[in-house]
Amino acid sequence: MSIFGSIMSGIFDHAASAASPGPGTKTPEAAQASAPTARYAAASAQVDPSAAQQSAPSAAKSPVDVTAIMDKLASQTKEKLEWRKSIVDLMKLLNLDSSIAARKRLAQELHYSGNMHDSASMNVWLHKQVMIKLAEHGGKVPELLTAQTTITDQEAKAWVGKDVYSSDGNKLGEVAAILRTADNKITELRADLGGFLGIGRHEIALPAARFYLQNDRVVLDLTAAQAKELPKVAK
Repeated sequence: MSIFGSIMSGIFDHAASAASPGPGTKTPEAAQASAPTARYAAASAQVDPSAAQQSAPSAAKSPVDVTAIMDKLASQTKEKLEWRKSIVDLMKLLNLDSSIAARKRLAQELHYSGNMHDSASMNVWLHKQVMIKLAEHGGKVPELLTAQTTITDQEAKAWVGKDVYSSDGNKLGEVAAILRTADNKITELRADLGGFLGIGRHEIALPAARFYLQNDRVVLDLTAAQAKELPKVAK
């Protein structure tokens, strides 16, 4: 099984176990509880071409509450594990190998094109992609788990001028502005990319789902090559 398949198995099996009425009893709820197994088997085949090809059931399925399952697992361990922010902690909670080698294999499965030597950027990317794929296969996950969702006016101003990086670890430019709603929810990044000493630079705009605030930098959910193709913002 692929590493992502193991992640799905670790989460979705908990949902199936909770929904199961016990041995010898077959109910509609129990039949529905078996759906996660088919879903993570199909997901494993998708990310690992060598895996046996299996199709997810076509019938509608109720979502699996990833948050409830992971919070319950976190409450059962003495170690403080921030699964909402860390792919390492998420894998630890599922009793999976969270070593850099395992994360690199997961990155390959999910077609990461960035620099694997920059583990910090890779980890942020992995966490978001795992959340996205869990949602695609029937998992219920919080919105924008891998990104800071709100920011004050003072904090937004402090980000102006900070470096902007691509998902593959290349410095692209600087933050021009972080746009927010009236209740401080982040909506958009404006960044000045390219050029030298301000010459030839152009401003781009990205929605909140396509970038992350990471320590003292902004990381785009785009490679350097993809970022070059972004349209300029008309001034």
